[in-house]
Amino acid sequence: MARWTPAALVLVPGVLAAGFVVAEVARVDVPARCAPAARCTKVLGQVADDRDSALLRGALGALVVLLAGTAVALLLAWARGRRARRSGDVERQRAALVRVCVEVSDVVDSDALREQLVDALADAGVTPVDVPAGEPFDSSRHHAIGQLDTTDAARHNLVARTERSGFVDRGKRLRYPDVVVFSANARARR
Repeated sequence: MARWTPAALVLVPGVLAAGFVVAEVARVDVPARCAPAARCTKVLGQVADDRDSALLRGALGALVVLLAGTAVALLLAWARGRRARRSGDVERQRAALVRVCVEVSDVVDSDALREQLVDALADAGVTPVDVPAGEPFDSSRHHAIGQLDTTDAARHNLVARTERSGFVDRGKRLRYPDVVVFSANARARR
């Protein structure tokens, strides 16, 4: 469905108004013949007066239609702006609620309660991000909070464990997962 812009809502009544003026003027009849010249002058004077009054009625009608269209366009623009402000408020409130739920899920002691919070967040489009042990560390997707020394050079720079889940909200990263990374000591890397 096409969206009507406020400018189009003003132009459409303007075109209708012009048609209204033309229709009013076309209703005035000009006699085909005038027998006596004095009568012709009188009839033509009356026709001119009728056309002037028809133009005035048409112009007033056009003005009313144009003003009504402008008022409707302004009301629609105001309502659209109000709806946008209201949806922005709702989005800010949602973001605050999501942030608090994520923070509470970090500190809650009960696994069942944490699982309920994570499930409720998932229902709202927020998904946890955990990094499996053994995955290569990637600083663009993970936040390293510590190292775990290893003598196995093959495990160097691999994720040892996830300390705190990350979260993604509808494709936008809220927080990187905090991970501990294996680090081979200098002798093990030779």
